[in-house]
Amino acid sequence: MLKVHLVILLIILSFLQGIGQENYTDSLRNVIADSPDDSTKVNLLLDLAANYYRTSASEAIALGEEARDLAIKINYQKGLGFAYKTIGLGYLYKNVPLDALLNWQQSLATFQAINHRRGIANILNNIGVIYYNQGDYETAREYSLESLRDADD
Repeated sequence: MLKVHLVILLIILSFLQGIGQENYTDSLRNVIADSPDDSTKVNLLLDLAANYYRTSASEAIALGEEARDLAIKINYQKGLGFAYKTIGLGYLYKNVPLDALLNWQQSLATFQAINHRRGIANILNNIGVIYYNQGDYETAREYSLESLRDADD
C-alpha cells in the first residue's frame, strides 16, 4: 500500500512541476513581448531557450537565433556569445554536431574578442565534447586541457 501511495505522490508532483514549468515559460514569453530591444531582452530569450533544449530543440534554436539577431542589432557582445552557445546546444540536442560546432566556434570567437574567460573555458570544453563524441580523442583532449587552462586564469 505504501508503494501505491508513493507512486501516486510522484505522479502528482511530476504533474505539478509540469504546470509550474509551463507557467514559467508563459510568464517569460509575456515579459519578452513587453520588453524593449535591449540586453535584458536578449538574456530573457536565452533563459527561455534553456527551458526547451530537451523538449523542443528546434524552439531552443529559434529563440537562440532571435537572441543572436537582437544582440547583433544592439551590439551586445556578451549576449551574442551566449546566443551562439545556446544555438549550438540546441543543435547538440537535435544530434547535429557539425552545426553545434559551427555555432560554438562563433561563440568562442565572440568570447575571445571580449576576453570573457568563463565563456571561453566553457565553450572550449563544449567543443571538446563534440570531438570526443566523434571519436577524435586527441583533439577532444586538447580542447579540454585548453579549457582547464583558461578556467584557471
